Amino acid sequence: MNLKSNDIFDIAIQIEKNGRDFYLRAIERLDEGGLKELFSRLADMELVHASTFVELKAMCAERGEPAKGPEDAAVSYLKAFARGHVFDPAEDAAAALAELRTPEDVLKRAIVAEKDSIALYTGIKAFIADDQCGREKIDRVIAEEMNHLAELSDWLERRADTDGDG
Repeated sequence: MNLKSNDIFDIAIQIEKNGRDFYLRAIERLDEGGLKELFSRLADMELVHASTFVELKAMCAERGEPAKGPEDAAVSYLKAFARGHVFDPAEDAAAALAELRTPEDVLKRAIVAEKDSIALYTGIKAFIADDQCGREKIDRVIAEEMNHLAELSDWLERRADTDGDG
């Protein structure tokens, strides 16, 4: 059975929804206004990304396009990657946040998830049959995830610089 574009887009949609949930729940735990604003904006962007993947899923389904991947193993790989990384569909955002003690911990967790999102979406793009199925839109999502990563990293670095000055 070939990897179907529906399968990979379902994974991406769920990851974006989980990311949004993570950011919204993180806002509840944070006191710092600027960081809350950042996470609010990132939560909104995750919703936009989920909508993009819903659109791509519909577009590919309309064309009846399978992805290029030849084996069920490809679906299994993407699902396993998403399950063990990114914003894990099996993991409750509240439970994930419970073990994070400081704003720096939350930032570090978000950074890892954004890095993993970039890797996963790059992998997904490799399975898409052609540009008619929206590779350029996936490129745009990847670029936006890279911007999220840069913003989160900048925040973490500024916090480290501030702590080092005290």
